[in-house]
Amino acid sequence: MSREFKNVLVVLAPQEETVECPTPALKMGLALAREANAFVTVSFMSPQPAWVPLSLFSDAPADMIATERKRLDTLAETCLAAAVTAADAADIQSSTEFLSLDFLALMGRAPRLAQLQDVLVMDARSAVLREYPEIVEGMLFRSGRPVVLVPEGWTRGVPRTVSIAWDGSLQATHAVAEALPILQGADEVHVVTVTGEKDLGNETPSDRLAIYLDRHGVRVRENALTTRSGSVADTLREHVAASGSDMLVMGAYAHSRIREAILGGVTRSLLGASPVPLFLSH
Repeated sequence: MSREFKNVLVVLAPQEETVECPTPALKMGLALAREANAFVTVSFMSPQPAWVPLSLFSDAPADMIATERKRLDTLAETCLAAAVTAADAADIQSSTEFLSLDFLALMGRAPRLAQLQDVLVMDARSAVLREYPEIVEGMLFRSGRPVVLVPEGWTRGVPRTVSIAWDGSLQATHAVAEALPILQGADEVHVVTVTGEKDLGNETPSDRLAIYLDRHGVRVRENALTTRSGSVADTLREHVAASGSDMLVMGAYAHSRIREAILGGVTRSLLGASPVPLFLSH
């Protein structure tokens, strides 16, 4: 029996007023839900400032923050209403929630609410939140659930050509197992190992992964690549373009997070600029 996503969480955050709603993440979340007849929860997360600057001479600082909060709350209400309309139009059961807390409280509560979901879907960036990368990392590392990051302007639905960045690591293994519902529904699946900057094939050979996936009804094409530019991330981007992939499955932060923060790394590079949705698991 094929695995399916039955609980899909779409995480939205403040965007510029010119950004369309539904956003690419919401469209992807609804597409995944429609594929599996799943329930969708749409959660809008809007961090509040932890403190309000005070002035002995004017209420202007507090008034400015209050005005901005009201504007963002209105955007949240508009976006959540659009989400319900889109879900109803697709005949998908849904619910919404609005989390407006200071950043630390938000990062404490939101991942806990995500723990009993099958997959989280998020936009790759927020044009107005500097803290958005930390929100993405918080949801990925603290919820225990896989995260799909959808780039700006992405309009395709459920991915049909999927690539797996395979390095034999525990994180990559988790990602493959969590992505089985997508892999089983795909028309074409590529397993990509890259040698060069980092050897993406020196732990568990890709042929063992191919056997594992075949037993789950997933036939794969194995691709052994060598970095020509010296960047594994660039090599993966080139493969995605050449193969026509519309999703890349990979483990997040195979190195320690401290090393990633200092040295960069494949995950951080792709988080910053992936041409296709990323399916990430830690």
